[in-house]
Amino acid sequence: MGRSLLVHEVEVSGGRLSIRPGAELRALLTADPWVEYPAEVDLPSVPRSVLLQTATYLLAPVAWAHGLVTIVSCADTSVVTALPLLHAEMRRMFPALVWPGDVTVADPMPPAPLPHPTGVTGLMFSGGGQHLECSMPP
Repeated sequence: MGRSLLVHEVEVSGGRLSIRPGAELRALLTADPWVEYPAEVDLPSVPRSVLLQTATYLLAPVAWAHGLVTIVSCADTSVVTALPLLHAEMRRMFPALVWPGDVTVADPMPPAPLPHPTGVTGLMFSGGGQHLECSMPP
């Protein structure tokens, strides 16, 4: 069995990041997830690889919990490092679930250059402003 896409596409409209999951994962969701950012965040200027991080970190636990074998294309190399750490943390936080799925990054990209090299501006994803509805395995 081949790997399915974790994220089919990410789209920006104003301050909203809409996430279109891959078909296999999308079948588990009641709606496509989205994340809202405040108006002062210039979301259209955020590189796609960074937007993909938000989508990946939001959807990966659903894929793991359901035993899906998925792939993320063109995420940056920080995702390659972070995914196993996130997977291990999910297992630690929720030991009653098996977390049998797998998420692999294909063709990783170098991290996107910072728009403000002085480090004055940043975009963070806390998990508090997203909308995700799905069913969990029994």
